[in-house]
Amino acid sequence: MENRRERWQRECKSEDMKVVRTFHPVGQGAFYSERFYEEDNPQAKYNIVYDCGTSWGAITKAKKVVNLAFDKNDTIDYLFISHLDFDHVSLANTLIESVDGKVRNIVLPLVYKEEVRIGINLNYIANHQETETFLRWILNRVDGNNNGIDTRITFIGSNDDKGNVTAGGEKITLQIEEGEPEWVLIPRNISAMSRRKELLEKFDRMLSDPDFKEESIRSGLPVVGSSDELLHLLLDERYVAGIIRNKKLRKAIKSAYEKVAGGVNVNSLLLYSGPAREGLNYMMCLMYSNMFKRMRFRRVGCLYTGDSDCDIYEWKSRLYSDVWQNIGTVQLPHHGSLKSFEVKKNDIDRVYYFPVSCGSTNSYGHPSGKILAYLMKKDGLPHIVTEMANTVCIQEIVRW
Repeated sequence: MENRRERWQRECKSEDMKVVRTFHPVGQGAFYSERFYEEDNPQAKYNIVYDCGTSWGAITKAKKVVNLAFDKNDTIDYLFISHLDFDHVSLANTLIESVDGKVRNIVLPLVYKEEVRIGINLNYIANHQETETFLRWILNRVDGNNNGIDTRITFIGSNDDKGNVTAGGEKITLQIEEGEPEWVLIPRNISAMSRRKELLEKFDRMLSDPDFKEESIRSGLPVVGSSDELLHLLLDERYVAGIIRNKKLRKAIKSAYEKVAGGVNVNSLLLYSGPAREGLNYMMCLMYSNMFKRMRFRRVGCLYTGDSDCDIYEWKSRLYSDVWQNIGTVQLPHHGSLKSFEVKKNDIDRVYYFPVSCGSTNSYGHPSGKILAYLMKKDGLPHIVTEMANTVCIQEIVRW
């Protein structure tokens, strides 16, 4: 008797084109990939990755996940980075090495040299070597030093200097087959000022601590009056060296930086991956917890959101209004943090699939039980992906 899987393959034109989208189990981080296959070729025609990182405690185990996701025969066509935080880029070097450096394009939100340098020094202070190395590599590219690496880096800019949500970025078309392109990638640069604000507030509280001031004086370092002044000093190699030498100061800055789990850059990158227009006949099925579940789910487009604030109203009405009817999967941003979710901005009016990445023992309480309950009430389908292998989520998309 024909089983569910065999019937799915018979009913779909799976020999023409297939997309396999994976939300990889890396814990409190983010690592998502899409492979585009044509006909019976075992090698994907395109490989797309969005973010590649995890938290400090899970990095050893997560490296194995990344190393086994691709091999030396693969090429990463596009690596999209939502922002330069540790848990989103700490595995980027591992990914690049796993394919022998064959990464054709890296796409990031607009980032200035000063922000990169501050990020390098903060990660140096926090002993986050993987992120520090990747940021130095990016900075070398910004300075025009490609060191023979044939990788194009694109920064998606924003035209709004006031911190408002703005769009930026071009459609990237993937030519799956001959004829008119049917699949597009659309990056959008939005502001993430709230994350920077939170970081600066942590720094201000740290700087107001008398022990921090006394320790700075004892070490011959300047007494810093504000977080803005501290960011400026983090560009000074002598000041950073002094912080590194003093265990108490180093611990204080590391603790403040890690508690925010955010970066200094003020922008974040969203990504739509899906059909170029409405009316294209695709169908999606899901596989998770070692179970194959067939769903006649025609909205096969996915919106990757990184650590941005969840704002379905804004995404639907403006940033992705032209493709919103194709979106059926929305990565729940910021690991399901309650701070990044306001109900009034997320009036869910139809079924969406909400993968959320978080560590099974993370100290932040992610994902929020309130958010999960709300999503279920609104017929959303949340799926928690942790560092456990059996939480992997795979979506298979075929032409119907």
